[in-house]
Amino acid sequence: MTYSKLNAHEAYDAGLKTRIDQRSECGPMPRSKYKLLECQHDFDRIKDGISRIGKYTRSNSKDSHFFGCCTSEDSHVWAKAIPAHMCHFLGRDLVGVLHGLPGDGVSGSVIKKIENEVQRRIPALLDLGDWARIETKRGWKRVSMQLGTGESELDEFVDECIDLIDWVMDTLKKKKIQMEFTKLIEGLINDSKD
Repeated sequence: MTYSKLNAHEAYDAGLKTRIDQRSECGPMPRSKYKLLECQHDFDRIKDGISRIGKYTRSNSKDSHFFGCCTSEDSHVWAKAIPAHMCHFLGRDLVGVLHGLPGDGVSGSVIKKIENEVQRRIPALLDLGDWARIETKRGWKRVSMQLGTGESELDEFVDECIDLIDWVMDTLKKKKIQMEFTKLIEGLINDSKD
């Protein structure tokens, strides 16, 4: 997919459509935590990449450098596509997979809590993604110096996306720990009755 040609809303819709099309072809996902983990890993990798680009740019080095995601020569192309790329992932690998959480043993009430919070935060994230896209396209020289410092819209957008996926994963972990603790207590109570 050519992310650089899409705005944040178009990329999100394309990601969600991709997942919906997969569901209609293959059926619902039996599990989905693994996709959420992949999304979290991808977002963390992007943050690391933009931080390395910013550090390199601020060093005024003229040597060619490989950042793991791109080279110093094409970093502007990669960075300008980040908002659309991440919005595509928000649609495809976050919102688009929540239906599979029951297969991971997640209760309906927890899924509803996650869906509500995600849906509440997505519109602002998409708007911020569009601002980051515009800022990165129009002011690359300035933005490239700011990457990794938290001073650019792109940094803020990436951080907000990471905050959302981290919140989802933390919510799932807390509920799993609570369920395991409840089972342990119930087992202890049952053992004491015997």
